[in-house]
Order: sequence, then C-alpha cells, then structure tokens
Amino acid sequence: MFFSLILMMAITIISVYFALENTEIAKATFFGFPVEGSIGVILLVTLGIGTLLGIFVMLPSMISRGITIARLRRRVNELERYSPSQEEPFEIKD
Repeated sequence: MFFSLILMMAITIISVYFALENTEIAKATFFGFPVEGSIGVILLVTLGIGTLLGIFVMLPSMISRGITIARLRRRVNELERYSPSQEEPFEIKD
C-alpha cells in the first residue's frame, strides 16, 4: 500500500511537471467534438480518464473478492465455534 502511494505521488508530480512544460496549443477530437488546449492539459485529462476507466474495470472483481473474503471469514468463525477436536479455538489475526 505504501509503495502504491509513493508511486501514485511520483506519477502525479511527473505529470504536472510535464503539463507545465508543454504549453503549446494542440487540437484534438473527442467523440467528434473538437477540443483545443495545451498538450500537457490534454494529456493530463486523458491520463485521468484512463485511470478512472481502470478503476471501473477493477471494481467488480474487487467487490466480488470482498464478498468472498467476508463469506469465508464467517465460515471460519462457524468452524472455530463448533470444532469438537480442539479444546480452545485459535484466533485468526487480520
């Protein structure tokens, strides 16, 4: 998690620096609509859109994984409570 945070901060800083250095005006077409702006801003916007699309693509699997983890934790707790072979139930540390 810490490495991801550092990586995201580095990408953000590099992207902002890139946008500030590339102030030339460029024309782009986005779904048939002409857009005019600096190269850096256009690339920052596309980086943001790409990041959001990546998050939306990952979201269903992350939700599914969370549901599976919750279900398995409930099952482990049930098995710990009703286990006849153990004198004391062991604890699972999160």
